[in-house]
Amino acid sequence: MTWQGERMPPPNRCERFSRYALICCNVLSWLFGLAMMILCLFIVYDKGLVEVRENLRLFGSYKVGLVIAICIAIGVCLVSLLGCCVTWHRSSKGLIIYSALCILFVIGEIIVMVLVFKYTSSNKLDEILSREFQSAINRMKLDKKQATHFMDTIQENLQCCGGFSFEDYTQQEMDLPPSCYFGDASVYDVGCGKMLMRHLNANGLAVGLIAVSILLLQLGLIVCSWSIFFNKRELRRRIAASKV
Repeated sequence: MTWQGERMPPPNRCERFSRYALICCNVLSWLFGLAMMILCLFIVYDKGLVEVRENLRLFGSYKVGLVIAICIAIGVCLVSLLGCCVTWHRSSKGLIIYSALCILFVIGEIIVMVLVFKYTSSNKLDEILSREFQSAINRMKLDKKQATHFMDTIQENLQCCGGFSFEDYTQQEMDLPPSCYFGDASVYDVGCGKMLMRHLNANGLAVGLIAVSILLLQLGLIVCSWSIFFNKRELRRRIAASKV
């Protein structure tokens, strides 16, 4: 890279350290972004959750949150590659663009964490889910094929029975479906509302931890990129002063 017709001098110790730190952190950020994308895709195509999203209306924005998380994960991977390139080539303009993109993705990651917190911190969500499954059991008398398929899929995947418990069937004077049994005719004693909540909490915790890791990395990346940028400005100022 040149400045006023002269080649930029080699980086000093501070800039060299910042460059290596920036490249290493970008590689880690790329790996975390890839992990977040794979995890979110796994959640999107989870058979049990697909059935839940299609049959329970309250999960409409849950899918939106996952799509946002996937877009952010892809963006993080691309920005991390950009960060490696501009750091290697010591591009001042590239560092400014890179820092601005990092700030945008930091905001996006905060949004993802807020959405995750919304779906995993509600004390009433457990009861709401249980009542939704209870309503599905009641619908089995009217629309047996669709409701039965829904409950069987959920109960097999989550290893649960009923909304609150297997008593949701017995109170309706209904036989327990085969999906409520395991082993030697043993019945799952945990309701699907509670098991789904545990499932959501586990997924939310994983996505949240990855998002926090990326957030902390990108804050460090912003600091390192600014350090390189201002170090280069100071170096240019000294070169200009020496020519006067």
